[in-house]
Amino acid sequence: MKMIYAFRDQEGTWHGDPDAAVLGPAPGYGPLTYNPPPGSPASVNPFTGQTLHVLYADTHLELGPVHYLLDTGVTLPASWHVHELLAAPYEPRTAAPATARAAQR
Repeated sequence: MKMIYAFRDQEGTWHGDPDAAVLGPAPGYGPLTYNPPPGSPASVNPFTGQTLHVLYADTHLELGPVHYLLDTGVTLPASWHVHELLAAPYEPRTAAPATARAAQR
């Protein structure tokens, strides 16, 4: 199913799964001005108010529960990963130090 699987923020950083394998033709690309409802948990998301540049295509990624309206008028569902990034307050994850990764083994 065609879905939004990655987006680039205004700083130029990609989020989601920009390297995901796509099925079929080259992915589509479009703008999404992200303005969740005021007072919702997503309204304190760092992407609020930004015009995000999204990639969409048919993929094998897990489909999320939300559809987004692109600035072009196209409505598309998002992958679960993209939904998690946009739908709730988000703090970028940092990689664990090598010592912590080694301790988890």
